[in-house]
Amino acid sequence: MSRRSTLGVLVLGLLWWSGCACTASRAIEGLVVDVHVTGGVFDPAAYELVARVDGVEIREDQPAAVNGRTLFLRSFLDDTGGSVQIAFRSGAGGPEVVTLELWRGAELVAEQTYTPDYEPVYPNGRWCGSDGTQARDTLDVNLATL
Repeated sequence: MSRRSTLGVLVLGLLWWSGCACTASRAIEGLVVDVHVTGGVFDPAAYELVARVDGVEIREDQPAAVNGRTLFLRSFLDDTGGSVQIAFRSGAGGPEVVTLELWRGAELVAEQTYTPDYEPVYPNGRWCGSDGTQARDTLDVNLATL
């Protein structure tokens, strides 16, 4: 093995041992809902997402306190769909029951209630241990029926 290869192996081993390799990626915590849009082109700017948890309404960029913890909603949507994250700002997991609504003006376009089953996630591999918990589900939106 050349000196350069030996040095590379040594540096990688040191990174792993120091934990740097295990902190390369952070888990997306909470409930992640994959939004699937069919029947037309979806314009995210024309719609609003609302999550309801324990009688509290949460909107994007408007976190709210639920059971003494701050809950937020974040979306990553484009013209074909995307994903929505509903999670607590600190601590693992997310709400036990959440209703997600998609509105276009005063019209309710889609609504679904979820009872997430949170599982440990390993964004850096199982050898690094769990970096939080996550549940995944879907919301199907058919624009042709609107």
